[in-house]
Amino acid sequence: MNEKQQAKAVILEDIHPYARELFTEAGVEVETFAKDVSHDELADKLQGAQFLGVRSGPTISGEAIRVANNLVGIGCYCVGTSHIDKQVATEQNVAVFNAPFDNGRSVAQLVIGATYSLFRRLHEHNSNLHAGAWSKTEAHSFELTGKTMGVLGYGNIGQQVGDLAEANGMNVIYYDNVERAPRGCAEPRGKRALLEEADVVTVHIPGGLGGPAIGAEELTAMKNEAYLINAARAEAVDYQALASRLRQNKLAGAALDVFFDEPKKRGHHFVSEFQGDQRVLLTPHIGGSTLEAQRSAAETVTNAMLKHWRAGMARGGTMGRDSLQY
Repeated sequence: MNEKQQAKAVILEDIHPYARELFTEAGVEVETFAKDVSHDELADKLQGAQFLGVRSGPTISGEAIRVANNLVGIGCYCVGTSHIDKQVATEQNVAVFNAPFDNGRSVAQLVIGATYSLFRRLHEHNSNLHAGAWSKTEAHSFELTGKTMGVLGYGNIGQQVGDLAEANGMNVIYYDNVERAPRGCAEPRGKRALLEEADVVTVHIPGGLGGPAIGAEELTAMKNEAYLINAARAEAVDYQALASRLRQNKLAGAALDVFFDEPKKRGHHFVSEFQGDQRVLLTPHIGGSTLEAQRSAAETVTNAMLKHWRAGMARGGTMGRDSLQY
């Protein structure tokens, strides 16, 4: 066997099977592991491995990277790379790759679906009917046509959200921390003006960079009849402040797809301060969880790592980084 046939990839068990197929075709042995793997277990699996593949978790510490002496690349089959100790990866000459564009359409579609659910109270009616209560009413139910969608963070995903919102008859306004050319009929706004004007605000900024993008001050600026959607990162929104505004009826509702301390595995117990509030649509971090998006990410990230390896650039490749505008 040559060196490449002896190479090994250790990947998260729920990464799309196409990643395994591509590695196998390249002569790379593939071993999988569970998201709730312990540090010691992962370190043991990484012995002799050239590639590590994860999604939005688990956290890959600097210690785990240091003990993986043969590691060439870490592939994040998702947008963010904040769960990787990139400083140590750089020190160890381990390249980090991500898939910043592959799940954009899926996330954007989830946001529009959540908008429909909030405006028409679909999740509330669904819950009522499953409980045996006929809840037909036009109260607090609205069309999307003519309403204003405020997109906070007008990058890849934010732009796609704007496109879909406009296609559904909505007016689109956006704010970004860098200058962005509008698409369609979208119009730029200052952050405060966007919050005051929008009927629904959707967040596409990662957060955690000096505090949440939506905190108590920003929530106070929003209309009492407005909705908030967060399908970016939990750190982007002050959830305690959001819960307080909802209790005071100072916000019409919210849709949340991301949370702090998310369960490590499907079926594990989930706890949130928003449970029991029918005005809040809760989904289990499924923004990019479509078969199409995951297959595309598998192709993008796996091919990037293999190309990096084959080109003899195993020491000092391009580092993946979080997109500031999702």
